Amino acid sequence: MKLNPYEPTVTSPIVRDVANARLNSVSRIFVWIGLLGSLIYIPIVIGCLVSLGAYLVSRPTSNATIYDLLAIALATAVNSAILVLWLTFIVTARQIRRRTYRARSRALVLAIVLTLGFPVLTIPGIMCFRWLRQFFHDGHHEPTRD
Repeated sequence: MKLNPYEPTVTSPIVRDVANARLNSVSRIFVWIGLLGSLIYIPIVIGCLVSLGAYLVSRPTSNATIYDLLAIALATAVNSAILVLWLTFIVTARQIRRRTYRARSRALVLAIVLTLGFPVLTIPGIMCFRWLRQFFHDGHHEPTRD
């Protein structure tokens, strides 16, 4: 009798923890969203800072009003806040990967932001929110055994 070379060598069933796998998926989604958003907003923030610096350097020689300065400063502040949001996705993903319980509320808020922020990411945002709630046992439902 010949041995089957394609027969599996592992005889015990492979056990996979679904909750941990889903939490790792949430972490990967957050990392990719944070990286893509950061790559888009870093040049925008640098451009705003350069514009603000150029305005401040040339202001004494021009007849510009204070409203120009306020508009450039507001654009810099808003784009910097959005960049911080994208970087928060990356930091939270790292804390989720380490199973830090402190990141629970921030991760849930970021999942809601993901759901409301961009229409294409509504379904991944809902999935991240549900998986985070199931992992941290926040809801009435226990984690599923899918």
